[in-house]
Amino acid sequence: MHMEVVSALQKLNGVARMRDLRKFGITREIIWKEIRAHRILRLRRGWISLITVSPMEIAAVEAHGLLTCASAAGVLGFPAQGAHFHIRSRCDDVNELRTTRRKTPTKIGACVGIPEMIIDYATCQPAEWVVALADHLERTRALAGSDWAMVENSLPKKAARLISMRSRIPESVLESVVRFRLLQARIPHSMQVPIGRFRADFVISSGIVLETHGAEFHSDRADWERDRRKVAWLKSQGWEVLEISYSQVFGEWELVLSAIRATRSKQRNRQFPNFLETKRG
Repeated sequence: MHMEVVSALQKLNGVARMRDLRKFGITREIIWKEIRAHRILRLRRGWISLITVSPMEIAAVEAHGLLTCASAAGVLGFPAQGAHFHIRSRCDDVNELRTTRRKTPTKIGACVGIPEMIIDYATCQPAEWVVALADHLERTRALAGSDWAMVENSLPKKAARLISMRSRIPESVLESVVRFRLLQARIPHSMQVPIGRFRADFVISSGIVLETHGAEFHSDRADWERDRRKVAWLKSQGWEVLEISYSQVFGEWELVLSAIRATRSKQRNRQFPNFLETKRG
């Protein structure tokens, strides 16, 4: 019976009201038995969850609300932005970022539905992170085309334009942010470009490869060695390779941009073979 309760909660994204479990034929007595055995959690009156749900999801239910914006995105595996607790609730608390809407939001576990989360995110977070979230959800195929259309139609024109920029090509948040910033700087580029047996993160005009390294770059020795071989081979073929880290993108972007522009200027008169299979970012 324990596995039946767990299975039902998993189908409900880990958090549910007791009455929702009754639809699966699970009685109140069974639920309380599992709670007393510490195999599931009672969050507040009428609400239970798996023991594996995040502290933020528990906090949302205890606050009589639903996670939204960056907090809900974090539950979906997207890196959280800032330390704020983003919650959809009618209550008011100066220590939390709250949003209210006339319509009752769609509920997925302890979060609002994905389209509503995107709408809140797009009106709260910086533009580059909005694009990064849209890229992440597009890459993971979290939404159908009709849902994307609804999101865009629900947003102001500027925010809708950011959502429309989404792409499946970036493989990380860092690549999405760099893509957005290169577009803002009007630097033409292609992403995930096959060159020989490798793929370049970015190829910029005039024979320049731009490689990005996330915060975890040095944590995996095998990945580090593979990147070293890749960079060495590209340089042996005449490519100018610029490598940038997470901290440089978010802390020294103007220096990165200056390096890219200086390298483009230096390389402009050089000729390179046209053998690239390009994919636009």
